[in-house]
This record gives sequence, structure tokens and C-alpha cells, in this order.
Amino acid sequence: MDQQAIEVHLRKAAVEAIASYTVGIAVLDNTAIGTGTLISYLGKRYVLTAEHVIAGAAIETVRFWPRPPNAMIEKAAKDATDADFGKGTVGALLPIVAYSTSTDADIAVLEIDPRFELPAGAEVYDLSKSTPFADWQPQGLDGLSLFVF
Repeated sequence: MDQQAIEVHLRKAAVEAIASYTVGIAVLDNTAIGTGTLISYLGKRYVLTAEHVIAGAAIETVRFWPRPPNAMIEKAAKDATDADFGKGTVGALLPIVAYSTSTDADIAVLEIDPRFELPAGAEVYDLSKSTPFADWQPQGLDGLSLFVF
């Protein structure tokens, strides 16, 4: 397998992995949408998103779309069909037991009830796996240009 084919496979694997932690978010009767990331920290699970995504919404009305349990289909939007999308859903009301937001930092952290079982396909990223980049030497970054949490 040549290097270009390997890079294509690596990119697809990275997209699949990231997508498993991603949730779609809709608020205000679907008039505002965004995304979030499912994370865990010290045994608790959260949705991490931007504050502007949920601004003005009652937290109990926020709808979430976790990753479905099947492989992603890569296709240009102009070539997509109804069959590619499947049946639309109204999203899930995750049981949020607490949340904190910061307008200045544009961040929101929503704590998920620990008894709630996420649907198949959705995964929670354990933040204890993350390595701080502050102490990395530039040669260790190997071309990395952006890291956001």
C-alpha cells in the first residue's frame, strides 16, 4: 500500500474515532444548532460544548444526537439521498443534572446523570488519557498545529 493510501485510511480512522465522541445539539425548537463532545472526568460524564450553542435555552429542552452505531458514509452533500440519512429523529433529551457556563470563555459543561446509558455508537472520551501539550518540545508536535479543549 502506498503512502497516500495509508494517509487516506488514517484520516478516515481519525474521523471515525472523533465522531464517536461527538454529539449534535439543537436548542430553541431547532432554531439553533451546534455540536459537543462527550467526555468523562473523575468518574463523571459530561457534554462539553460552546456556551453560545446553548445560550438562551432551558437546559431540560436541549436535544442531543449521539453518534449512531454504524460506519460513517463519506459523500458530497450534493450527492446524498434520503436513504443516506435514514429516518430523521427528534433527538434525545439527555438527563443533565448540573451545568456550568462561561460567556467569556464561550464554554459550557453539562453533567449527564450517571445512571443514564448512552445509546450504542456513542462513546465518552476519558480526559485522563489527554496529555498536556504545554511541556512538549516543538519536535514532539510533529506538525500538529491545533489542539482544542
